[in-house]
Amino acid sequence: MNTAARAGGKSLRQGFLNAGRNAVAEDRTHVQLRGLPKTALPSDVLRLIARNRVENVTGVAIDYNGFKPTGRAYVKIASPDLVQTALERLDSSTMAAMTVRAVSTPGVDLARRSRGAKGVEEAAERGVISGNGPSGGLPPSQSGMNVVVFGLPSKMELEKVKAYFDGFEFASMTRGDKEVIHVAQHEKVPSSRYLVRLASVSEAHRFVRHVHMTYFDQEAWGGRYLMKAKVIY
Repeated sequence: MNTAARAGGKSLRQGFLNAGRNAVAEDRTHVQLRGLPKTALPSDVLRLIARNRVENVTGVAIDYNGFKPTGRAYVKIASPDLVQTALERLDSSTMAAMTVRAVSTPGVDLARRSRGAKGVEEAAERGVISGNGPSGGLPPSQSGMNVVVFGLPSKMELEKVKAYFDGFEFASMTRGDKEVIHVAQHEKVPSSRYLVRLASVSEAHRFVRHVHMTYFDQEAWGGRYLMKAKVIY
């Protein structure tokens, strides 16, 4: 195949891709960003959005798998008519020297992947939650108010976990929520992760400052259980 033919074929394929992309964006109000640093916070994503002059953004959620960041985030746009412009401005942008890709995502997918307040409470009643999807499957209204603690003894009763962290203001004091939920893991491997639900964003950050990289019950266990804590967005 000669050079002109190859160029023509490439242009044709690109045209189909662009047409498909435009059609996809017509009825969608979310943009998924891929290739983000796994340390990226919503505030970092908002700075990226502002730097690339994307307007009419109504929400940002970090994507998680087992409450571990996947390097993806979801950006909600006010109208489907504005999605294509957002895609063009965000695709191939950079964050911390990493190239970010942007694709449109139907909002219904996000709704399916998010438990909502009722779903979280049902999971809480069972004492376990997976932590997958935007905001780890937690309600957007609770962004920044929940903390996952890694490294605790895997078979601790939830009430004992709560008692150990006595002194912090839990969500139950303001919202009536269950304070501690076990994070699901492989069924044959006991999980050492727990979701702790705090009363406010500031209390969640205070919790992390006091708990992260400290040892659980050091008097009894010495250095056996090193805890790590992070806020879920």
